[in-house]
Amino acid sequence: MNTQALFLIAAVAGVGILHTIVPDHWVPITLIARQRGWSKRETGQAAFKAGVGHVLSTLAIGIAVWIAGVAFAAKFAHVVDTVASLALIGFGGWIALSALREMRASGGHGHAHGHSHGHSHDFSHLAGTPGQDGVHGPELQAIETGDGSLKLSIFETGQPPRFRLTGTSADAVNVETLRENGARQIFTMVKRNEYWESRDEIPEPHGFTVEVTVESGGYTHKYQAEFTEHAHDNHGHDHSDEAHGHDPVNDPLYAPLRGASAFS
Repeated sequence: MNTQALFLIAAVAGVGILHTIVPDHWVPITLIARQRGWSKRETGQAAFKAGVGHVLSTLAIGIAVWIAGVAFAAKFAHVVDTVASLALIGFGGWIALSALREMRASGGHGHAHGHSHGHSHDFSHLAGTPGQDGVHGPELQAIETGDGSLKLSIFETGQPPRFRLTGTSADAVNVETLRENGARQIFTMVKRNEYWESRDEIPEPHGFTVEVTVESGGYTHKYQAEFTEHAHDNHGHDHSDEAHGHDPVNDPLYAPLRGASAFS
C-alpha cells in the first residue's frame, strides 16, 4: 500500500472521528436515555444501532448518487458540456450588461468609486444668502466622486433648514449626520426636479460630519463631507456665538476632522 493510500485512509478516519464528536450525534441519545432511565448497556446498544444505521444509510445514498451520476454522464455527457458552455456565456453576458448599466448611470465612466471627502468652504460672510444658482445655500460642499462633483448644502432661505444635493442622477439618496457627541441622524432625500432635498429639517447646530449614500444602477457609493457651524439668523433667531455661550476657538464643532473617517 503506497503512501497516498495510507494518507487517504488516515484522513477519512480522522474526519469520521471528528464527525462523531459533533453534539447532534450523541446528545439526543443521552437525553432519551436519561428521560427513560436506561442503563449504560441499554444506552450503548441504542447508540450502536443508531450509528450503524447512520453509516449504512449514508453509504446507500452515496452509492445511489454515484451510480446515477455515472449513468447520467455516460448518456448526457455532450449535453452537460453544451449546458456548461452556455452557462459561462450567459454569466459573462450578465456581467457585461451590469457593467454597462453602471457606466450609463454614472455618466459614462466605469471605474470604481472611493470614499471622497468634501472640501469645506467658509461662506460665513454670506450666511443667510442663497447661492447664485438659487438651489444651494451659501455653505456649499463640493464632493469629488471621480465621475464629477456632488454639491451638498444646507438651504434655509424662506424655509426650515434642509439638505440640498445636485450632481447625480441616482435612484435614491440619503444623508447621515454624525455630531461631536456621537449622535447620528439619517435624512431621506426626495427628488425635486433638478435637485434632491431632505424630507426632514435639520436641527441646530449645523456643525457635523455627513455621509452621503448614493444608490444607482444597483450599486451603492458613500461620500463624506463636513459642515461647520457659523453665525446666522435666517429665522429671526440670534445664532451668534455670544447668544449660545460658545467660544469658537474652544468649541469642538469648529474643529476639523482628525485621523480616519468618523463613519468607519
